[in-house]
Amino acid sequence: MKFCTAVQFALWFISLRGASAQSSPEWGQCGGIGWTGPQACATGMICTVINPYFFQCLPGASTSPITSTPISTPPTSIPPSSTAPSSSAPSSTPSAGCSTPSTISGYSNAALPNPFLFNDGSAVKTQADWTCRRAQISALIQGYEAGYLPPKPQTLTGSVTRSGSTGTLSFTASNGGTSVSFSSTITYPSGTAPTAGWPLIIAYEGGSIPIPAGIAVLNYANSNMAQQNDASSRGVGTFYNLYGKSANASAMTAWVWGVSRIIDILEETPSAQINTQRIGVTGCSRDGKGALMAGAFEERIALTIPQESGSGGDAGWRLSLFEQNSGLLFKLPPRSFRKMSGLVPNSQIMSTI
Repeated sequence: MKFCTAVQFALWFISLRGASAQSSPEWGQCGGIGWTGPQACATGMICTVINPYFFQCLPGASTSPITSTPISTPPTSIPPSSTAPSSSAPSSTPSAGCSTPSTISGYSNAALPNPFLFNDGSAVKTQADWTCRRAQISALIQGYEAGYLPPKPQTLTGSVTRSGSTGTLSFTASNGGTSVSFSSTITYPSGTAPTAGWPLIIAYEGGSIPIPAGIAVLNYANSNMAQQNDASSRGVGTFYNLYGKSANASAMTAWVWGVSRIIDILEETPSAQINTQRIGVTGCSRDGKGALMAGAFEERIALTIPQESGSGGDAGWRLSLFEQNSGLLFKLPPRSFRKMSGLVPNSQIMSTI
């Protein structure tokens, strides 16, 4: 059973003991965005911030966010890797004859669509075919669900400063006379950087997985790039300050845009000592969906680690609906999901609504 599922089960068990319980047990939830349950922990437990949406009762833990703990030491030398694109443009571009509509008139398919069939039903047979088909899928995702992903803005400047093991990446983007700024913190490993620079994990909201030694971590405050608390936060954040509150990009699409700008600055700043051919991205829950989206749309990401991304993430909406309709899901009371049912699937996180 996944960790988050175990936590939900614990919360459900507590609910059976009576709604008057004033504290959460070990491993129980004690706070976070949208949480309305107990904010105190049982004796010997401390409420610890895991991420903005999930605070957990842990034995003797610190109240500060959990930091990544080295679990192993990688080889001192990094084996050669395949060539990665040096610009912010995708490494594969469809041919001029590739049709990429954002919607398909009259299209209806209740089953799982075959990704290796073009929009017209013909088969993908070559690598060049796949380049076109990939562009078609990207356009359909943006047209039907995620909203338009803008390219690199007209003007983008940035820098990376460092003090000890902590760095700050900052950028300013300008488009159509409007400018915005954004910054992220980078935590560097100890020791001398490899010749090609440190591998980097871009961690949505700081991430919640252990990061091996020898890898830098960028804390990506994606909620500042685009908020996604509830319907009232639709169109709020750095991205929308630049492109307008009515921009049809979902928060998740705005997050991808921010990741791309971070990579742009890293590519232009060799002194940052980051290997831009070895960049990974991770996040948990809705941020896991965001990480998955970034890995799909940003080709310069070498490794995508979505953690428990759930329905609409690793598990497609149709698969989850099939399991639900077939009675295959272990159902928990609504309180276990922190009122998430009102946000899925047609929320400001995922869609243009």
